[in-house]
Amino acid sequence: VLMSDVLYHEGQYDSLLTALRVLATSKGSRRLRVLWAQELHHPELCQRLQHQLCTEGWKVKLLTSIDDGFGQALCIFRLRPAQHAQGGSRARRAP
Repeated sequence: VLMSDVLYHEGQYDSLLTALRVLATSKGSRRLRVLWAQELHHPELCQRLQHQLCTEGWKVKLLTSIDDGFGQALCIFRLRPAQHAQGGSRARRAP
């Protein structure tokens, strides 16, 4: 699954978390990998989602973070549901 810029406002948080939970419990989720590209207009929302996913056993890894040229960080994460997480659920946080 590829997600891009899906978390801009507080109102999107619950829907995104619900969608990820549904994907994680769907048939075939053992092979589920999510790549998430997010421009950090509201880094606190991104950090909150990362923390919640880790609490639920997801493996969250920051693959890269670069400046978008306008002063915002653009981050790419890899997410894997709980059944894939090995060695704990530590997250490397976005800047």
